[in-house]
Amino acid sequence: MNRFFCSACGEANDTEAKFCQGCGAALGKSPDSSAQPVTTSADTAAPPPVHKSPQTATPLVGNKRKQFPVWFAVAPVLLVVAIASSASYFLFGPPSQDQPSSEQTNASNQASQTLPAGAVAIVDGKVISREDLNRAMEELKTRLEGNMPANGSREYVDLKKQTAQTLVEEELISFAAEKMNITVTDEEINSQLQKNTSSVSPSKVQIRKDLLFQKTYAEVTKDAASVTDEQVLNYYNDNPEVFNQPETRRVRHIMVADEATAKTVKARLNAGADFSALAKQVSTDPGSKDKGGDLGDFPTENSGMVPEFENAAKTLGAGQTSEPVKSSYGYHIIRVDSITPPGMQPFEEVKDQLKQGLMDSGQHFEAWFDEIKRQYADKIIYAEEYKPTPGLTP
Repeated sequence: MNRFFCSACGEANDTEAKFCQGCGAALGKSPDSSAQPVTTSADTAAPPPVHKSPQTATPLVGNKRKQFPVWFAVAPVLLVVAIASSASYFLFGPPSQDQPSSEQTNASNQASQTLPAGAVAIVDGKVISREDLNRAMEELKTRLEGNMPANGSREYVDLKKQTAQTLVEEELISFAAEKMNITVTDEEINSQLQKNTSSVSPSKVQIRKDLLFQKTYAEVTKDAASVTDEQVLNYYNDNPEVFNQPETRRVRHIMVADEATAKTVKARLNAGADFSALAKQVSTDPGSKDKGGDLGDFPTENSGMVPEFENAAKTLGAGQTSEPVKSSYGYHIIRVDSITPPGMQPFEEVKDQLKQGLMDSGQHFEAWFDEIKRQYADKIIYAEEYKPTPGLTP
């Protein structure tokens, strides 16, 4: 199956898709759609039993992301820090035909600036090292959950190149935020870590970048055109399918390698052992082990889990624990902590998020960021292998 991976959030998308289904970002293809698709391992292996929680998979309220305009995904109050994380829709916005190419804008700098050894790029004197890029690729690998292109493949090289360009644009956001006296505190970062319900925890560095973007976005777009409460309510009433939530379950699991171990674990649970404590001791799932096996909330149907796991989980009531369940990843003891029935999100619960999302802020921010890129165009130098494709931004 051919897929394009989004460098912002790691979501796999159909080859014909123009925007990421996970975060709304443009997929960064060239105007002639010559970007190479990535062949995922989903053709030959079932997805791993670690679910991308709704908070991670999409920052949108509601469960039907495509109902919103693409730029709605970057509304700052809707961005949620998790796996995966993304900087911005506009960091991978549509190709800009009136932008000078990287080669043109950087040519004047080549004589006066030299990249240090091990550097990927320089942004107005700030060095982005290969270590920075490798860390970013490792985080992306975690978010892709086993679907990373093979190291050394053309797809991997293209993804690494795009990730390098993302790091450059993150620096541009950082520079702009500093000029606007926008900061992120350690308390804010720790608060986001505590709110994270995904099976994969983002790094503090990535959380800081995400929060900095959110604050910058809010500051830049605070004077953008707004909508009235009546318009927000009308949108809510006219699009009920967007806010219908399926039944969801809060699930934990303990994964082990063989049936004998699974039976021993089950016996200990039956004897009164604490599920969370036992998961931390014996589970082999690195994504959930330290969280007591917690996988977060996911839909009862179409959960994204392997079929054996989903079928077992949906037969359990709240507070119930399964017998050992075999999958291609090993044996699982599954526990359902709670079940949330289906229903429509209350208007008051989504009102503020929806209002922010319906503001005409996307174009406002895009124009602002285009200007930032123009200001720094002759202050960015890439190592040869990471230079952007001519005709694309940055």
